[in-house]
Amino acid sequence: MALEWLKSRAVRKLLDISAGSLQNLRITGKIRFKKVLGSYYYSRADIMNLFKDK
Repeated sequence: MALEWLKSRAVRKLLDISAGSLQNLRITGKIRFKKVLGSYYYSRADIMNLFKDK
């Protein structure tokens, strides 16, 4: 199964968080990301796992 990657804007809208909060998740390693040509992409699986941990 291939990983699905979402752009920053989609992740912020999905989680209803600010750009700073998303950056914090990235820095702390809570979600995987890739940077391609200046845009960040995030793993949908990691985002869904954030909800399972709580």
